[in-house]
Amino acid sequence: MVKRIRMLLLIMVCCISVACGQRKTMETEVPVAESVIPRDTDNGKIFTVKDVSFVMIDIKGGIYCKKSASKQGVCDTISDFMMGETEVTQELWQAVMGSNPSHFKGNLQCPVENVSWLDCRRFIKKLNALTGYNFRLPTMIEWTYVARTGDSIEYECVAMLPAWYNEEDSCKTQPVKTKQPNALGLYGIYGNVREWTQDKYIIDNTVGRVFYSSMKYYFYKRDVHYVNLKVYTHRYYSTGLRLVL
Repeated sequence: MVKRIRMLLLIMVCCISVACGQRKTMETEVPVAESVIPRDTDNGKIFTVKDVSFVMIDIKGGIYCKKSASKQGVCDTISDFMMGETEVTQELWQAVMGSNPSHFKGNLQCPVENVSWLDCRRFIKKLNALTGYNFRLPTMIEWTYVARTGDSIEYECVAMLPAWYNEEDSCKTQPVKTKQPNALGLYGIYGNVREWTQDKYIIDNTVGRVFYSSMKYYFYKRDVHYVNLKVYTHRYYSTGLRLVL
């Protein structure tokens, strides 16, 4: 009887030790916030993560109205927020995630692409853990607001937009900040890669499937279609992301 009790106690001690070891291992896998202190710029802030810097631009909120099919204005109130000066680059993604999933490699200053909506959520979660900030994807309204507020150019005049298209770049992504920014100081709003947004949309003729919309001209097409519907688990070498704070 005594031997059995001793054996049971030994087994319990071993189990507790293994559990504690596993817990410590899991805890070490969670990145700890570095208490990143951003540097101020004239119109935003510069954040640095693992020696990679990126700029967030201050966006003044307001009222955004769009016309419905009945021509009546549908308006939304938008609070102040910050948006990434450029799309998330391959350099920043690699610094945070430790890998580069992009299809078009060779220049880390190109936008990261070939990432799903869920991949972006994982990236943002890890970025927030590293910095202590609450970065996120933009909502559809926020994205539309900066695209329409930043310039007075009509979408039908695509040839006038400061953007990379397949006629110029041989159907591949290009380094960020190589075209003029819009009036808000945002680069690449109209070209290069599409960008995931936060919002969910249910398509009536596709029962049970959730899509995410990305309002943007994209690098390999040059036409008037700017609404892009994506299944949130899919990866495309035409789609990346832009941060909002």
